Amino acid sequence: MLTFLRVTCLYGVALGFAMLVFHAFTGRIDAWLMPAVFILLRLWFIVIEARRPVMTDADWWKLVASLTPPEKAMRIVGEQRASYRPPRHWTLLLGDVLGMLGLFILPPMLFVMETSEFFTFRQPITVSTTGLFAIGAAIYGLPSTPWGRRSLVVAYGVWLVPLWLLVKPLEELARKKHPYWHPGVPGWRRLGAEKVLSLKDKQLAAQHADWIVSYASSLADSGNKQQAISLCQAALELNPQLGQARQLIDRLSTSP
Repeated sequence: MLTFLRVTCLYGVALGFAMLVFHAFTGRIDAWLMPAVFILLRLWFIVIEARRPVMTDADWWKLVASLTPPEKAMRIVGEQRASYRPPRHWTLLLGDVLGMLGLFILPPMLFVMETSEFFTFRQPITVSTTGLFAIGAAIYGLPSTPWGRRSLVVAYGVWLVPLWLLVKPLEELARKKHPYWHPGVPGWRRLGAEKVLSLKDKQLAAQHADWIVSYASSLADSGNKQQAISLCQAALELNPQLGQARQLIDRLSTSP
């Protein structure tokens, strides 16, 4: 339990520091930065664990034999062996990774998609999303407690059941309410550009004017240069600092 608390504190400090740095450079704190940083940190620990060698009794004795003097070697190796934890089976490591997806990404996405008319990963942090991340962290940590280590069923259940339950509802919600996020919907880039242009919150629209340029670029590639230029001009009206829109207009204006 103490190890779990130490790792949790480490994650908390790292998350707080990363968010402060992000806020210092961008002037805002995105809600999705929290799980993104947590997942990157956790993946780093999982990779380290996966690369950790499996030590047998013979391996420990070989290590003792390679060190001198014998008394000091026994003490050093004894300390290392006492703190050594063998890597988990690859299925548990995979379940750990999938658990992060099912507990840190899908629940907040489902909640924000359901309660918002416009879904974006540039969503500002709110009490609701912070609460969901905290609940996800608490559930995710259960297999690391002494109670959770007693049963593999607990680990697999905690990590895999949320993923199994949420993937289908999330896909259906994206298709019906936010089709601009579903690559399987025909014209999803066009729908995204139209959605940004229809937003009443002009500040929010300006933050996503690059969606309009992305659709304009696809139109330019298909030969609709005039429509692409018009969309770029509309994007610049929302965000005059959008350099990619100016670059696309210049390229299309000078091309034959």
